[in-house]
Amino acid sequence: MAQGNAERALTHIGAAYSAAPDNTDVQYHLAVALRRVGRAADARSVLEKLLGSGASFADRADAEKLLAELKRG
Repeated sequence: MAQGNAERALTHIGAAYSAAPDNTDVQYHLAVALRRVGRAADARSVLEKLLGSGASFADRADAEKLLAELKRG
């Protein structure tokens, strides 16, 4: 994904997050978008909060994998 597309995606996902901050799917996709624009620390924070909540969601395994990658640096 080109940087410009990632930035646009982050803008849209950020708006969705503002509208529905408790939506687990939106939280996961926000973390993915943050990572793609180079904001790994922010992505890690979102994932830690999301996974720490114990919530069940479709992309949980992917979120756990992404968090492990971010922790490795």
